[in-house]
Formats: sequence, structure tokens, C-alpha cells
Amino acid sequence: ECVEHAGSLARPLRARLHEEFVAREAANGVRTSVTHGEVRHCLRHTGLTVRNEVLTPLGYSVDMEVRLDEEDGGGGGPRLALLIEVDGPSHFLGGGRLPFGKTQLKRRLLTRHAPLLSIGYWEWCALEAEGCGAEELAWKRGNFLSTRLSTLLREWAPPRAGGSGGGRSAHAHALRADSPLLPFSAP
Repeated sequence: ECVEHAGSLARPLRARLHEEFVAREAANGVRTSVTHGEVRHCLRHTGLTVRNEVLTPLGYSVDMEVRLDEEDGGGGGPRLALLIEVDGPSHFLGGGRLPFGKTQLKRRLLTRHAPLLSIGYWEWCALEAEGCGAEELAWKRGNFLSTRLSTLLREWAPPRAGGSGGGRSAHAHALRADSPLLPFSAP
């Protein structure tokens, strides 16, 4: 009897906690970094539809969402949402490369529902070599994003009905490693 009663209390409490979490996440406001803006600009420059600061059904805000048609990246098939996070130094211990627990938890929960690309601040900054012109930098950034997104889709496996993900991605054919997502050519 006690177990049955506890279960009935857990549902309303869980719903109330979720509502509170969503409200607090929304109240934090939108803060975007320069790097976030550069990544968004690069993605939009390629013709992709990018939504900025999207609140997910889990209550988390993600930096960007890119929607693709499952069949070919642009046709009329079912849609697939790719989530993109641009993680600055505040997401990592001591400004290093080891993410804080809350960043790890957010990533783990989001990847159970959609492919997530996390771009560390050092990865984006490394593309800016001395003497690199604007055209070459745009090419490097486009190539970086194309490679990372293609790899993500090739490796991501959606969760099975029973719970955990696994196996080959049902969306792996949306982008193939041999057909880049972003239409950049060498400078």
C-alpha cells in the first residue's frame, strides 16, 4: 500500500520539478558568445536552417538546432533535428577540457533524444592560424563543421523503444562521410 501511494505522489512531484526546471532555464536568459555567433553564421552561410537558443522538451536550452530531411538533407522525408552546443571555458574545470558534471549530464540526457554536437572553445580557436586570411578561415570552419556533423550522424544511434540506444543509426544515411554536408571548396 505504501509503495502504491509513493508512486502516485512521484508523478505530480516529477511534473512540478520539471516545470520548475524549465522555468528556471528560460529565466536564465539568452547569452551567446562570439564563438557561438561565428558557428551559427558559418552554418547559415551554407544554406542550412539554424534555430538559435532552442528550448528542448527536456527543459534544456541548446545553442542551436539544425533540421535535416532524413532522406537526403534537403528533400521531403521525415525531419531530423541536430543539436549543437558551443561550450566556452565556463563549461570546463579550470578552463581546461574536462567538462563540469552539469555539462556532462546535459549532454548525456540530450543525446538520448537527438544527435548532439558539442564544440569546445579550443577546437574553434585552433582553426584561426596566424596569417590565415578570411577566405581560408571560412573554408577551415566549414570543413570542420562538415566533418564533425557527418561523423555525428554516421555514429549516432537513436534510443530503442525499450530504452537505450545502440546499433547503427537509422539516420546515418542522411549524411554520408563521402558526401559532405557543407558545400565548401578549397581556397
